[in-house]
Amino acid sequence: MALSRDRTVTVTCPDGTFTGTIDDARYVFYCIPYATVTDPFLPSTRPQPTAEPVDCTTPMAREVALTVSTPEGSLDRERDPQHPPRDLPVIVWVHGGNYSVGHPDRHPGQRTSFNRDDAVFVGVGYRKKFAGFATFDDDEPDHYRGIDDVALALEWVATNIESFGGDPTNVTLVGQSAGGGIVLWLARKDHYTGLFRRVLALSPGFPRQSFQQRSATIARLGRTGLTRADFQSMPKKKLDTLFSRVHRRYFTDATVGPAVFSATDLADVPIWVSQVHDEFVNDPAAVRLDRLKLGALSVDLCKNILGITGSIDDYLDYCRGIDPAHISGRAAGDAVISQWVDDVATNAPGPTWLSQVVPGTTADGAPLAAYHCCDLGLVFPDFAHSRRISELVGNQPERLAGVARWWHGKLIDFARGQQPDWPEYTRDDRRALSIPLTGPVSAIGPVTDPLRQVRAAFNSGKPRTTTG
Repeated sequence: MALSRDRTVTVTCPDGTFTGTIDDARYVFYCIPYATVTDPFLPSTRPQPTAEPVDCTTPMAREVALTVSTPEGSLDRERDPQHPPRDLPVIVWVHGGNYSVGHPDRHPGQRTSFNRDDAVFVGVGYRKKFAGFATFDDDEPDHYRGIDDVALALEWVATNIESFGGDPTNVTLVGQSAGGGIVLWLARKDHYTGLFRRVLALSPGFPRQSFQQRSATIARLGRTGLTRADFQSMPKKKLDTLFSRVHRRYFTDATVGPAVFSATDLADVPIWVSQVHDEFVNDPAAVRLDRLKLGALSVDLCKNILGITGSIDDYLDYCRGIDPAHISGRAAGDAVISQWVDDVATNAPGPTWLSQVVPGTTADGAPLAAYHCCDLGLVFPDFAHSRRISELVGNQPERLAGVARWWHGKLIDFARGQQPDWPEYTRDDRRALSIPLTGPVSAIGPVTDPLRQVRAAFNSGKPRTTTG
């Protein structure tokens, strides 16, 4: 390792030499190219190490890349024979964005939230939209280029993270929304390779249909074939236009992504899975329907599209009992997020812990809903003051501070190998943890079966498959 006067730092590891920056007592290496992508629709490969240092001082320089943040001093100890290297836990973060947008460097508060922790933080970027999740006849079954990108990133971490002060045998995989779906897919028996020890999946989302199940509709919308060659020859503008059309067609669901998910496919890996109470209550399309008093009718008419297999009357009564003004939005969140959370909690073969973020209050005591992504301000305390999270919490991000300190601390404990200090979720008692968005921390406590009505509506009698 070499330090320079211009506040840069250079590290040589098995896969090459990388120059990063020094920021607030951390070494930060932005957008390390962990994969080579010769064509957006072909598999990525591990790059060949280069002798010349790769400039990793600029955020968002590459899409398929990873950013490493490690405590200042950890690299010095590694090279000093008088001080054995610190085996710091490694947290690998997979961002969300509906499998279509996002970048690990887009929100610096996620990375800087770990500046006070003895842990290595790795944010991973991957291919999205059709490049990441369109499937072709010659693809390996249940594999997606976007997810295989993340798998390559985990291989890079296993090979190189020790050079950055991290313990390659103690990796915690964390993802939210689409990222939560990706980390769970990588925990399937047919994908799990032992490169991470545990998973935190925040509001994981999956499409209810696979790309192949939608192929006829996609081909009709694009007036095109759907072979690999068809996509490779399509101009970017046409690709983006087609994706927008498909997104509008499947507006009640993820446009692309791994499907169809079943928790019975998971390996025996410790999983902490979490959900927020009001996931998509604020979705603009759902808000319009609810304002027109069409929420219940729209859910009833679309129950098959939404995947509701239980009693629609019972489910609508459940939604009305929580908030009669937001029935459509609640159904959207349950269909895209909550049903998968319940599936994981109920059917994952390994130890599982369930938590739910419930509404809080504003400074004047008004209710404050727990919308999709609000939990990012709890997991990443520095991110709470970003415009994105602040708007979700009534422009009062300071009210998240107490719970954010608690949750972030629990994540660090989890990454160090400590089990959550509330009971595992089992089919016998279905105990979970209720976390008020704005606290106080003393109000965090146990709850029994918070997703019972979601399970009755969406997972009742649903066939389960297994990869063996």
